[in-house]
Amino acid sequence: MTTPPTPKTLLTRVALFIPLLAASLAPLGCATTLEPTRAAKPAELEAMKAIGEKAPGTIIWTSARAGLPHLFSMHTDGSDLKPLTKGDFTDWRPRVSPDGTKVLFARSQNEGLVPESDANKPGTWDLYTIGADGKGLAKEVEDASWGSWISNDEALFQRGGKLYRTKLGGEEETLVLDLSVIPTAAGNVAQQATLSPSGHLIALSFVGARPQVGIWHLKKQSWSLVGAGSQIEWAADGKSVYWVSNRGVGFGELARVGLEHGEPVVEKSAAKSDPATKAEASEEGDDAEDADKSADAKPATADPTGLLDLPGKRSHELFPRLSSDGKWMVFGAAKAGGLHDVEDFEIYLWEVGTTPKAAVRLTFDAANDRWPDLFVAGPPAEAKPPAAEEAVKKEEAPQTEAEKPAEDAGAAKTESETTSTETADAAPATEEAEPVAKPKGKAKAKDKAKKKR
Repeated sequence: MTTPPTPKTLLTRVALFIPLLAASLAPLGCATTLEPTRAAKPAELEAMKAIGEKAPGTIIWTSARAGLPHLFSMHTDGSDLKPLTKGDFTDWRPRVSPDGTKVLFARSQNEGLVPESDANKPGTWDLYTIGADGKGLAKEVEDASWGSWISNDEALFQRGGKLYRTKLGGEEETLVLDLSVIPTAAGNVAQQATLSPSGHLIALSFVGARPQVGIWHLKKQSWSLVGAGSQIEWAADGKSVYWVSNRGVGFGELARVGLEHGEPVVEKSAAKSDPATKAEASEEGDDAEDADKSADAKPATADPTGLLDLPGKRSHELFPRLSSDGKWMVFGAAKAGGLHDVEDFEIYLWEVGTTPKAAVRLTFDAANDRWPDLFVAGPPAEAKPPAAEEAVKKEEAPQTEAEKPAEDAGAAKTESETTSTETADAAPATEEAEPVAKPKGKAKAKDKAKKKR
């Protein structure tokens, strides 16, 4: 006898069917409007204008408002909303280059709606770039997902259970890490790997039997658990990480923890008082009685320092991204969050350190909006008067050996030796990684012509 589906199962099926129906109607012109589901209220418009003036820049995200998920762009005040990509393929998870000129994203190899649950499925995605102005679409990496920037011309990506890095436009790929060496990978699926600014650490999110986020030390070959949650990211200076913690209202809170030598700063009192933390620590062999028994014992989970937890019903926060100066955060929030590419997520912009109520909603569409990234332009350099410029040049002009005091020359030598030593110590561990040829078979040959759509 077949068991009838429960109401919850029926609702889930209906939720999955709606975007599929929209995607199928889009080519017929039935779901291509960019008009929001509701207009922003006057107070919301004022808040959008105010935050856009304080943080002038661009936000790029994935939206299903035109049918299939594609990339969209808008100013940080919510104005000038426009599509960056279009067509018959699924585009998602955009990442803006450090200089703000390009966007790295995943595009499905097959036409139609491809769900985010297939993010790690081989032979499903390729990585593309497109200009922040919507021009210059180019395929960069075959059979890859979870792309992130290392620099303006180099990217980190995942193919199957391995991480690689590559120069965009080149043919060579370098193996960075076989994810199977991480103990917690057993029973879990690794996602969203990002390289630290120093190049020595990798932040990773694991989903599956024991969802958690943490840091892999490339040199020490060790795993540092950060906490139970998902979607971990680096702060620009590499001195902290932020992620989605399984705490807070709506089973989600944007959290942050500081780092010392790549290790999360542990708040022992909080770890003792939190049952969830204690359970996680026990699983990783962190109980005091087990500490001496296991050579792989990990430090206790760091207590997440809450960054943001919205009040009210729309309090399931996901997809956080910080601006390069760490002053602004863009994220998505929904009333529920079981399926990333189905729920009604809206995009918010928040000044870090202010009250959660200061977060400003920028989108008002019932279609799915997710995975935002932002680029906030720095303040313009102040022009110096000609006389001041000449004075600065004179002060900065190098002295001759005759002009330098003896003690300054000695100090300069010592400083040079110290800098040389520090530079040698700071060499990224990935420099010793073995270059590998582009894989064949399921991973197709790279399209040198870079087709434009």
